[in-house]
Amino acid sequence: MTLKLKMATLLGALMFVAVGFDQLPHQLLDEDDMVSDSATDAASQQSIKKYVDDNGGSGQWTKIETKTASSSATIDFTTLSGTYRDFKVIGSAVIPVEDPDNLLCRISIASSFKAGSTDYEWQTAELDSGAWVLTEDLSDTGIKLMDSVGGRVEESMSFELVLPHPAGTVLWKTIRTKAWGVDSTGSPTLTESTGYYDQAESAVDGIQFLFSTGNIESGTFSLYGRMN
Repeated sequence: MTLKLKMATLLGALMFVAVGFDQLPHQLLDEDDMVSDSATDAASQQSIKKYVDDNGGSGQWTKIETKTASSSATIDFTTLSGTYRDFKVIGSAVIPVEDPDNLLCRISIASSFKAGSTDYEWQTAELDSGAWVLTEDLSDTGIKLMDSVGGRVEESMSFELVLPHPAGTVLWKTIRTKAWGVDSTGSPTLTESTGYYDQAESAVDGIQFLFSTGNIESGTFSLYGRMN
């Protein structure tokens, strides 16, 4: 190889390296809010995860926390912050101490769970033995999610509950739930329910789950939030 060719090859390599380095990130940023909005700097894994979690994953549900019942009187979530617009709770393998028992929910306003004897209105449609059974109560201490939940080891119920825009102060805070499981007779059952707290349109900052008679023997309750 001639000297001229060697010099050309070396010059090309140096240009390649220079261009290559110019395309690399100038620095690694650890900003949870991505405030720099840089087109050349890279973000850390931690800051990317925090940004996605804080912003609801572009409309996706983000898990906030999970609680596990262990002969618990209630399961309370008091973290319905203004960060999220809508909230969802998923209950899995929930079993009552008493057999049978009815699962209820209540809401909190100004850090106080509402449990007045006429505070709530609800309606349910239960599919049992091939037929829909409709029930309602326009003056109750909570919103019924499912009745006659079985308390034996092989019996349980699960549910998905949605609470839209609890931070608002104009509309009633309606809750919609789909629950399914095995009732106290050993039969599969499916329940659709809706209800609301009818004493005020105030912002809701918490949600509580309990059985009407006894404690919650076991089960997991997971709270999710969504920005949009």
